[in-house]
Amino acid sequence: AIIDSQLQQNPSLSKLMSAVSTLEQGNAPASLLQTYRNRALELARAETRTNVTNPTPWIAIAKFSLEDQNNTAFRNAVSSLEQKFPNDKHTYYFQGIADLKDQNWKAAEQQFIKAREMGVPEESIAKWLKMAIDQQRWIWEYAWITLYVVLAWLTGLALLYVAGKFMSSRIVRILKTENLSQALRGHHLLRSAYRLLVQIASVYYYISLPLLVVVSIALPLTLGYALLNVPYLNLWLVALVFILSLGSIWTACSGIWTCFVGLNQQISGRNVTKAEQPELWALVKEVAKQVGTRPVDQIRLIGACTIAVSEQGTLLNRFRDKGTRVLYLGVGVLDGLSIDAFCCILAHEYGHFLNRDTAGGATAMRVDIAMQRFAQSITNRRQIRWWHIAFHFLRFYYRIFSRITFGASRLQEILADRVAVKAYGAASFEEGLRHVVRRSLEFDYWMNKGISKILQTQQPSLSFGPVNARPSLSALDQIEYMLVEIINRPTDESDTHPSSIDRFTYTKKMDQGKAAMKQGMVWQLFKSKSKIYDELSKGLAEMLNDEAAYADALNKMDIAFLNSQSAVYARESEIYEERARLQLICGAYQQALDDYEIAIKCAPKKDSAYYGKAVVLKASEDYQQAAEALKAAMDQFPDSASFGTYFLLGECYQNIEEYAEAEIAFTEAIKKEETAFCAWMARGRVLHQSGKYNEAIQDFSKALELFPESPDAFFDRAMAYIKLNQLDNARKDLEQSISKNASYADAHRELACLLLGESNDLNPDLAQQAVKYARIANASPIKQEESLSVLATTYTAVKDYPSASKAIKQLMPLLTGSTRSEWGEELSRIQALSNQGEPRGKLQKSL
Repeated sequence: AIIDSQLQQNPSLSKLMSAVSTLEQGNAPASLLQTYRNRALELARAETRTNVTNPTPWIAIAKFSLEDQNNTAFRNAVSSLEQKFPNDKHTYYFQGIADLKDQNWKAAEQQFIKAREMGVPEESIAKWLKMAIDQQRWIWEYAWITLYVVLAWLTGLALLYVAGKFMSSRIVRILKTENLSQALRGHHLLRSAYRLLVQIASVYYYISLPLLVVVSIALPLTLGYALLNVPYLNLWLVALVFILSLGSIWTACSGIWTCFVGLNQQISGRNVTKAEQPELWALVKEVAKQVGTRPVDQIRLIGACTIAVSEQGTLLNRFRDKGTRVLYLGVGVLDGLSIDAFCCILAHEYGHFLNRDTAGGATAMRVDIAMQRFAQSITNRRQIRWWHIAFHFLRFYYRIFSRITFGASRLQEILADRVAVKAYGAASFEEGLRHVVRRSLEFDYWMNKGISKILQTQQPSLSFGPVNARPSLSALDQIEYMLVEIINRPTDESDTHPSSIDRFTYTKKMDQGKAAMKQGMVWQLFKSKSKIYDELSKGLAEMLNDEAAYADALNKMDIAFLNSQSAVYARESEIYEERARLQLICGAYQQALDDYEIAIKCAPKKDSAYYGKAVVLKASEDYQQAAEALKAAMDQFPDSASFGTYFLLGECYQNIEEYAEAEIAFTEAIKKEETAFCAWMARGRVLHQSGKYNEAIQDFSKALELFPESPDAFFDRAMAYIKLNQLDNARKDLEQSISKNASYADAHRELACLLLGESNDLNPDLAQQAVKYARIANASPIKQEESLSVLATTYTAVKDYPSASKAIKQLMPLLTGSTRSEWGEELSRIQALSNQGEPRGKLQKSL
């Protein structure tokens, strides 16, 4: 009734079409709907015979003809629309349907897209557009091809993962085999299989990158196509999918850009010529002959704590064993390294040449660098989304590639170990490996300490050192703990090298070499060692300055942020404590103290700021004030006193030589934590300084129970034995200290002095032994004044006057004042002596 009333008032075609649309949406009875359809169709036909200027009559005829499956009437109506109204949105819409009927799928798709752009509702067009896309055969052909390629790619990834896990597990099982020689008998086949697997994995990475781009494009297209079936707002959803996929596609493309990696062919380090260091070159060649391969072509000294080899040159030259062999010697590892252990390490490195491990590997190295650059490009964008396929691929493939290459690396190390042990024996191998592990930990300590010093002084470092001085007790505690942990942990599949304990175990099962042991230290092979050391230390200092500058910039950025926060949250003590901590790192002690004072005012019942203030005072070397601040904090917060508190207090009292108070503080620290190595050592040193030598020996012995491999505990106990004139015990402990850490120059010097003091006409061999230890102490490039003094005295004792004269001449430029005059007199006396034996000089007697 309502519709009829409206039509009586305005019986136009548009009103009739609106009525039909309303009835269709309301699910009106078919008979009623057909009545209005017939009226609309008759009116539309009548209007087509007049000069109407709107497309409504032909739209109505096209609609009803399409619904009635009257193809002739439908096509006539569409043709009229094309002629009369070519740019109307309905023309595009119905032309698209006509193209569908003609199976012209691509043209239909274009017509529907144009209609949508001109305003045809999405719900009217979605079904037809989907039909046009679905019927395009080439899309499905490419879709199936893409699907098959992606499935094959994923299958290849799975096979690589399984193969890598199998091979890696096999290497771990070999390490646990009792008869290792039997297990390695077919190592040529195993090594070839690993080499092939590494090459396949390397090439597969490059193949994967374009496929990754394809998947990054195909997946959002597939999802967008699926969303076309959503009845409402599907275009918005499709647009959102495509927008979000742009980041994923860009990430995938960045993987291709980063794969073009050029390896740096420049050989790093300071070149050591044969004319410059003939003894070193002679030893290197001797080891090559012992192993059975050609010697290295270059020796390079680097500012690091490692010994390694590489082979430079073209791929063809390397496979023909014509490449340039380079030996890298890290200055950090040479301190305290015996020649015998050094020979075994060299034999291990020559084993890599012998097994041709260095002939290839460039492809794997390029892939590893490419993946690192790929990861860096992702992190630089600072927007890692869970839907970025490239990110997940990189994580997964890095694990596969690492598992394969790490397993291959472990096999190479086992075979190189076998070469070393066959030449020089398992004992030399273990000595060398233990030395490298310890020196690496200590080298890292000195690097970190160097950076901290630069930050605190705000002054660039001019040189780096000393790498063979002894770390602080708290650092020694950590070093000894880490050393035990590193040495004793089992091999894992994520390791590039077998673990130390596994290497010690399986090398004892291998064929043992019988090469003659060589006495002395590696630095003794060098001429002008101090000059070389100074050159390398300057390079290390530059690296430290760069690291410190970066850390300093970050700290100051954080301080600036905290400054802004303190203006907003003026009563938050945590802000001031954190800023004080950063000020302490930057060496701004007064600003740090001021911030801790503010934090105390903000939170007077919080203990952390009180202790922080004491830490700053200790760092600024105001030990008296630091001790008082600690005592005040402990009195105010008695329940907060911890091991660290008492240990810090003991260090403060020790520095101001209040040994009784220091002993009490360290005793309290031990009560808090009886297994703290550093606390027993610290109290032992305080007892030694107080003259309580027997009690000091007990504390050092307790420290040795905790860490039996500690060279420092043996050395400190030896010093206490010397004070008690128990020289046999002292000598045993000094020898133990040297055996645990051959770089302990102080132990060599003290043992030289002890032996020299015991030497006489009845025991002339002791003086010769003293010379040996004095020479080893002098082999270290630092502490030259003390080392040369002892060396000159021992040479005089054995009447080697030319060597004594040479040592004194090297010593003289390092001396000043009366000491220089005394040594000048000694030099004159030695130069005047004949080849006949003479009494000891006054300097020797005082030593």
